[in-house]
Formats: sequence, C-alpha cells, structure tokens
Amino acid sequence: MKKLLSLLLASALLLGLSVSAFAEASFADSVAGQAFAVAMASYELSRYDPLPPADELFAAEAAGWYAAWLRRTQGVDLLTEAEVLNFERSLGCDPACAVPQYWQEVQVRVLQSSDGTAYLDFFQHKHRLDDTLGRTMEIRIRGAGENAVCLTLIRHFSTGDAASFPYILRFEQNPDADSAFAWRLAELTPPERGAQVDPALTFDWDLLLAQNELDTLLGIYDCIRVENEFAPDMPTWLFRRDGRAIALTGDGESYVSGEYRGCSFVREADDKGVMRTRVSFIHDSPDGEDYNNGWLTNWLDGIAVLTLDSVGDGVIRGRGVTEWDSALTLTLDYGTLALRELNYYSEDGQRMSGVKVDYDAALPDFSFLDAWDGPLRKVTVVREDWRGGGQSVSTTVYELPADWEYLPWEGLYGEYTIYMDESYTRPYAYPGDGQDYTLYMTTAKG
Repeated sequence: MKKLLSLLLASALLLGLSVSAFAEASFADSVAGQAFAVAMASYELSRYDPLPPADELFAAEAAGWYAAWLRRTQGVDLLTEAEVLNFERSLGCDPACAVPQYWQEVQVRVLQSSDGTAYLDFFQHKHRLDDTLGRTMEIRIRGAGENAVCLTLIRHFSTGDAASFPYILRFEQNPDADSAFAWRLAELTPPERGAQVDPALTFDWDLLLAQNELDTLLGIYDCIRVENEFAPDMPTWLFRRDGRAIALTGDGESYVSGEYRGCSFVREADDKGVMRTRVSFIHDSPDGEDYNNGWLTNWLDGIAVLTLDSVGDGVIRGRGVTEWDSALTLTLDYGTLALRELNYYSEDGQRMSGVKVDYDAALPDFSFLDAWDGPLRKVTVVREDWRGGGQSVSTTVYELPADWEYLPWEGLYGEYTIYMDESYTRPYAYPGDGQDYTLYMTTAKG
C-alpha cells in the first residue's frame, strides 16, 4: 500500500496536481486519466464548436490528451490503434478509425512495426502538455459523489490572474468486459462559459452580456457610434429604422456600406462622380434581417478574467486577461454597463487592438434609405451555370429602390460574366434609374 501511495504522489507531482488529491487511493485515481483527457478535450474544443464526448472528433482529441497523460505519468510513448479505439469506446464513442485522416502527420504520426502493428504518436498533444502543465496550467481532482469526480483545470496567466474551469464527470461500470477501462464515461458537465468576474464588480458575466446586446442598448440610446481604429473617419453606426436594427459603416457622405432589408450594399461615387447605392448580394429571405445582436458583445468574447480597477466619473474601469493571455482594460457606463472602451495589450504593454463606443454622437444623413419608401423596380437575374458539367439555368426576380443598382458579387469577383442580353453580346452597363431590367449571367467563357 505504501508503495502504491508513493507512486500516486509521484504521478500527482508530475502532473502538477494538488498532492492532497492523491492522499489516498480512490475512485478519482482510477479514472484520473480519462477525466483529465475529457476535460482537456472539452476545454480546447469549447473555444470553437462544443462537441459531445461521443463525437468522433471529441474522442480523438481526448485520445491525444490521454496519450500525453500516459507519457507524462507512466513513460508510455506510443499507443497502438487498438488501444486508442479502446480508450475512445470508454467515452461512449465507437469510431470507424482512431483519428481523422487529416490529423495524420499534423496532429499524430502513424508508425508501423515490423509485424505490421500500427502505433500512434500524438506528438502535438505531448508537446502542448509539456508546454503548459506545471507551467501555465495545473489540475486538481476530487470525488464529486457516487462514481463521479470533479476535475478542475486552473489557468495561470502572465498578468498574475488565474481562472478555474471545473468539469464534473460521472462514470458507470463499463459493460465491455474486455475493455482495459473498468469505468465508462456516462455524463460530462462542463463549467459555465464566460469570464470569471470579480465579485467587487457587483454584476455577473451574463448580465454584462445582456446589457451590451443591441436589443438592450438600442432601447436606451438612439444611436451608437463604434470607432474603426484602422479608419477613424469611417465608424460603424448602430441604430434602428422601421423596427430593424442596422449596422452601417462610413462617414455618411463619401462612403457607406452595410446591409438593409436583406441587401448588402456599398454607397460611393461611380466613375462619373455620382453617388450610387450598389447592391452586391441579396439574401433569400430579406425579412430575416441579417443583424448581429452581438455586435458589441463579440468584443467581449474570449475574456477569461475580469476584475475591478476603479469606479468614478460615471464609469466602471476594469482590467483582465483573455484566454490567449492578452492583458486588457475595459470601461463601462456606471448606470447601464454599456461598453465604452476596450483595449487589448501585448506582453510588453503595447496596445494591439480595441474599440471605443460613443452613445452621444449625431447620426449621419442616411436618407438614401428612404428610397425604400418610394416606388420599387424589378431586377430579373437569369443565371446559367455550366460548372457541374451540364447547363443549369435559374431565374430570380428582386425588388429594389428605383435608384439602387444590383451588381452581383459573383459577376464582379466570381466565375460569372454579366450581360444585358440573352445572346451574351452586350456587356453589363448600368441601365439607369427608375426602370426594370434583366441581367444575364453565365459561367461559360469565350
């Protein structure tokens, strides 16, 4: 027993675990490798598109972390394909192959022994584990009820902040008597998403996000001006028109781009110096406005820790760090929690990017949108497509304001050529305001 306990403590130290977690042999010890692998896979994939453990990509990601764990704790460097599949089945997944084909030579190397046995080297996961665990990350594991454990990943950032991510994993006895794993994963409960917020801020993450959705902000402010740091004279304007939430970018005089009533457009001077609104794409369902309620909350995405800096002058100032270890400062309106400024910094303190938001600016003259209240014209588009090996023809009719031009992006930048006649002899030229017209588009060349 003492020898076993010594081995467990050594494993705990190698992993960067809390030693108290392994003070005695326990159920947590018997599933530690599986729990660690599943928690790491969930943590990594949650940044992109969360997947269930039974998903083949999730299982492969977990297998990589399990292989890294084995190398770290037991010195096992390679796993056979059968061993990987055995592990993946202990998560409730039964994939056709151990890892996706596109992983080979990128995430994993497949090595063949002289007897034809395939061995998998998860070199990327092993490298990532060596680069983080015991340096920027530690783990703690404890029991969490019958046949369950809580494995907590603790991220340590260069700013001195730390964030904890507790995963609850419940297991059941493995019905596969031939499995190397006595326990099979039955349920995974990941931590809540979002930043860990300093209690001194007096609000939680969900409230901060809710207060900065456009639905909320445009119920308080008439207009929101978002500075474009790369072109300060071309800000983005967020406002409502006819009950629609709209985002337009530009100065309102020489240039405007955005989307309205399903039409993606640019308004600027044409080759004759006349301001023209030119539509490049029309959504199939214009009533389903492609409007981003998270225009400002997207800026908050990826924050791991947020703490209070100061309160005064009608604002709350916070500081924090992102999941990618970039320091940040944040300023919120004291009364509404509306985002006023957010800045991200490099390790040496240089500002890398950010956003400034003004809720008091006057909205530019966007009266060209009034054209939708007047007579509309019909633009018919006939598309002939030969890319599938044969001819495919479709016809669509759009309604647009009398002075809005429709010039499809696939004709400007794609594989189509636009003509004004069915014989494909007259190249496209804007026919003028106020009249219906037909565009003939084809992928045929020559």
